[in-house]
Amino acid sequence: MSRNAKNLAVNERAVLQLVQSRRATSQVQIARHLGVSSTTVHNVIRRLLDQRVVAQATIDRRQKGRPAMHYRMRLTKPVLAIQLLGTEWYAGIVGPNLNQDRVTHWETDRIPDPETAQTMIVEKAQELLSGAGLEAGDIAGCAIFLNADRVNGIGRLASSVLPWAGELEVAVLEKELACRVWLLSAPGSAEAELALRAEEQVNRLVVLNVGDGVSAHGSSHGRFWPGMEMLRGEIGHIIVEPQGAICGCGHRGCLETVMSGPALQRRVQNEVMAGVRTELAEALPQTPKIFFDTLERLHAAGSESYAVTVAEEFLDRCAWALSVVASTQNPDLVVLGGYGLAGRAAWRDRIGDLAKSKILHGEHRALRLEFPRSTPLEHLRRLAENAILNQTPL
Repeated sequence: MSRNAKNLAVNERAVLQLVQSRRATSQVQIARHLGVSSTTVHNVIRRLLDQRVVAQATIDRRQKGRPAMHYRMRLTKPVLAIQLLGTEWYAGIVGPNLNQDRVTHWETDRIPDPETAQTMIVEKAQELLSGAGLEAGDIAGCAIFLNADRVNGIGRLASSVLPWAGELEVAVLEKELACRVWLLSAPGSAEAELALRAEEQVNRLVVLNVGDGVSAHGSSHGRFWPGMEMLRGEIGHIIVEPQGAICGCGHRGCLETVMSGPALQRRVQNEVMAGVRTELAEALPQTPKIFFDTLERLHAAGSESYAVTVAEEFLDRCAWALSVVASTQNPDLVVLGGYGLAGRAAWRDRIGDLAKSKILHGEHRALRLEFPRSTPLEHLRRLAENAILNQTPL
């Protein structure tokens, strides 16, 4: 396709998708990404500004020559956004004024059924609106993001972590909240993490996430790369113990059944009932994150052999998962996320050491491991913007 043909093919949505994802936020970056002229991008940006769909964000004066103006997507009305990962929730109201965005985080027991989930969603949504002094008519809608995927062909949400995800009813939620409701699959954070490293020559990035589930999402300049599809979020469903426990996906012995937060708690619970004495027993009634905090502390202290064994087996499985990602996808960087890994520096280092003997040519390869840079508030805003983008006629 010639440059002139590409210029004619560029529309507002193509530019807006780049701005919303943060893959390209200045006119020069957008033109380079789309392979079109800066004049074409300038004209599209002007139209989006006139439509009040984008707004000026920051001015970058670090480069030589004219300062670069960066743009962001503009929300004309606040959006109530709720992200339900399992035992972890994030929620907030994001809107036109970034300085007024707020996010709350809390942990719960595992939700047993869709009725309980709908009740909890409605209560939290009403609490957030009341706290912000808003009514349902003041917001664009409520976007609910679930730790689930759309099933090809039927469009229903399915999840091994939230087995009832496909049974939530939008009509019921809209009636209770008196506003538009979007029930969506929560995308991984790989694209956001890649965008935050735009100046670091990171071309391929994978987020290895361990929480209520286990996943590996990758991004390459904002796009999934060839071969990543086979692991996209599904590394937790590689079968590692064929006669093991039944996973939420219906198979036996998936990786998720031996290294997710709830799985480790169940294992320790069963072994305590069989007579094992451990300080971990005190954390069993708590949320999986608190259980992991206790496990990390006991592992660091080294004072209890049972806890050290549980932790070392968990870290070895993390290293194996990392080796699968590294050997098959060859990323420049792996981000360790989820409450099981994020922020746990000693565990990061231990996983890196263990993985060297598992990764192809691992002994001769530098493996870069980092923690997430995207904050919960930034991630929630991206989710809300994406929900609105998909509803915006251009």
